[in-house]
Amino acid sequence: DNCPLIANTDQLDTDDDGIGDVCDTDDDGDDILDTLDNCPLTANTDQLDTDEDGRGEICDADDDGDGVLDSLDNCPLIANTDQLDTDEDGIGDVCDTDDDGDGVLDSEDNCPLTANTDQLDTDEDGTGDVCDTDDDGDGVEDSLDNCPLTANPDQADWNNNGVGDACGDPKPLSVENPTFVENIYPNPTDDKLTVSIRPGIKIKDLYFVDFNGKLLKPKSISRTQDNLDINVSNLIDGVYILEIVTGKEVDKVKVIIER
Repeated sequence: DNCPLIANTDQLDTDDDGIGDVCDTDDDGDDILDTLDNCPLTANTDQLDTDEDGRGEICDADDDGDGVLDSLDNCPLIANTDQLDTDEDGIGDVCDTDDDGDGVLDSEDNCPLTANTDQLDTDEDGTGDVCDTDDDGDGVEDSLDNCPLTANPDQADWNNNGVGDACGDPKPLSVENPTFVENIYPNPTDDKLTVSIRPGIKIKDLYFVDFNGKLLKPKSISRTQDNLDINVSNLIDGVYILEIVTGKEVDKVKVIIER
């Protein structure tokens, strides 16, 4: 009988020390008396109890006390009842060092909950573009901004085409002594240029004059009502004077070609 003075027909002896549990003051043999042991039947000398519920982790089915069993908990040692796991890697956000799974630690990530390996931050405000509602930091939200990546708080848009002047659609340079040309855009341009002229004007000639005074013809010209669509893809980058000639007049405008 491993407890000769106390009845114990099952002779249960958890720590196999020859003393039955019913008469053993340290059933698990971890040198902590059962009366003080937060896991009296499972050895745990460290007495670790994360959720401080009086039950040691080694015998607690819910170590963090969040109501989710450790076997189902994606952060078993940190309470997270919502079990949020942004990158679905099986590790809950509260204990995941890279919540969005983009390879950038949350402590260094400018969008910790949205994957962005390039960490692009146009306005350098510390919030990456992919999670920034105002990428250029001009006080206008991207959804309303006609130049979301270029600061333009005034939202100037000279031709009301929805593209702000500050991001590639600037108001054209003024025509020198205009008589029949009403507008030229975009300016600067890359390959295409549009010239708006007064109704009924007949164009006799059109050419560009480069820095050396050489006259150059564009690749093509087509007219749609009162607009001249000019293809300048054959001209190299630089500053030109565009001269448009009617029977009696010549309108001149500085045009910049840049790609």
